[in-house]
Amino acid sequence: MIKVLIIDDSSFIRTQVRSLFEGEHDFMVIGEGKDGSEAVTLTKQFKPDIIILDVEMPNMDGLQAIEQIMDELPTPIVLHTSSTISRKRNLPFEGIQKGALDILEKPSIYPYENGMKKDVLNKLRVFAGIKVFKRPKPKPLAVAEPVEEIATNAYSDNGANIPKVLAIAASTGGPKALYDLFQLLPPFLPFPILLVQHISGTFLENFISWLQNITQVNIKAARDGEQIAANNCYLSPGAYHLTVKSPGIIQLQDSPSVNSCKPSADVLFESIVKVYGRNALGIVLTGIGEDGARGLLKMKEFGNHTVAQDKDSSVAFGMPGKAIELNAAGYVGSIRDIAAHIQKQFHLSA
Repeated sequence: MIKVLIIDDSSFIRTQVRSLFEGEHDFMVIGEGKDGSEAVTLTKQFKPDIIILDVEMPNMDGLQAIEQIMDELPTPIVLHTSSTISRKRNLPFEGIQKGALDILEKPSIYPYENGMKKDVLNKLRVFAGIKVFKRPKPKPLAVAEPVEEIATNAYSDNGANIPKVLAIAASTGGPKALYDLFQLLPPFLPFPILLVQHISGTFLENFISWLQNITQVNIKAARDGEQIAANNCYLSPGAYHLTVKSPGIIQLQDSPSVNSCKPSADVLFESIVKVYGRNALGIVLTGIGEDGARGLLKMKEFGNHTVAQDKDSSVAFGMPGKAIELNAAGYVGSIRDIAAHIQKQFHLSA
């Protein structure tokens, strides 16, 4: 039985969230609260398996509550917020940085549609099973030093060219992983990055702004027909598959979902192989599901360097775990290890 704690200053919203679990025999709502202070108190009292937490509330807001809960009794937390509120600041992503697992967008009209309800419940089932730990006090991340052990776990160069492009897949846990990764990389990257991060399109602008605060790499939503360039990171925008066509031109595809994902990292990785051959580096980071694993395998089979995030540092090990299971990852490591590996493969100095 998954014990759920609902925190929102609106009694109407709390009622609507509670209705999600009606008829669901594996969920039990064990408490409700109207602000961050009650979230902390009720977490200590009931020890929920998952907390559904609003961001903006009186007395103590969601961000303060996350900090205190993760410090005193680490518990899986999902932020439940409106995209209109998030435009004021990057509040949801500040919550991710403090330890929340993911962001669920409040629907514009209640009750939840059946499709949305099913998706939310499935995510909550996964989130409730994730082990979270007390977060260390935040400190600046130094640029990763090249790691000697990498050579024993990665492909040897075998005369291969330096990769011309970096392709990354991420889902649940991805925003924080990417935030840390960009801090660990040099300030200028002489190659383009193509990124599939599963995220609601309504939060994309805030996500870009949040990342841009800590890197000199130009973070942007990809545009159809755009020529990719060094020191730019192109994110898949909304419900479009991100692909690249020769000679390095972005193509956004409005085709069916793959792996129940749109955008899909498999679609991106397959297009990378067609255009760049073996001159690319592919990475699958933390995430629920299997998206990116088979595409990464195709990249590896074509002779590309491929990487998956390790289990210990992943919030959700579905995507990288599947890649490892398929033997699609030539190198497996933490975010710090991956940053060093990128520098090695692209022959960058720290």
